[in-house]
Amino acid sequence: MLITLLVLGLGTVNAPPPMADYVFQVPVRIENMRHITTAQVSCSIVHDAPGLPNPISLGVPGTGTTSVPVVDGAYNGTVTVTVTVSADRLARYTPTGWGCGISYRWRNPDGTTFTESVRPGEREGIYTRLTGQAIAEATTNVTGPLPPP
Repeated sequence: MLITLLVLGLGTVNAPPPMADYVFQVPVRIENMRHITTAQVSCSIVHDAPGLPNPISLGVPGTGTTSVPVVDGAYNGTVTVTVTVSADRLARYTPTGWGCGISYRWRNPDGTTFTESVRPGEREGIYTRLTGQAIAEATTNVTGPLPPP
């Protein structure tokens, strides 16, 4: 009798929604950045609502980042980035937006590697100042709303 009650009790519990994988196909073009050593594209899924001071990141740690295969200072292609949102996050928050950005490191003329964390939009100016190579065009971040399910 006790086992039957437990089974019936478990049957009435709502199962959490399954994990969700959001897959982004991110076009990347890097040209003539002869000092670049590595690049990566990072994407996130967020929940934003009125009254929140900042959007809440929903992605599972360890997901959402892919290395860009830079060769001789260049890459022109599409990078696939997967962001996993866990079942408990989906149960608590509705995903409302996404964002992807590219970051990169480079070798300075003195041979050291630039590894500082800087705010979006500052990296290009620092790259030019330290390497002497001007960046003609740079889009490093894109964002948008998620369509309703």
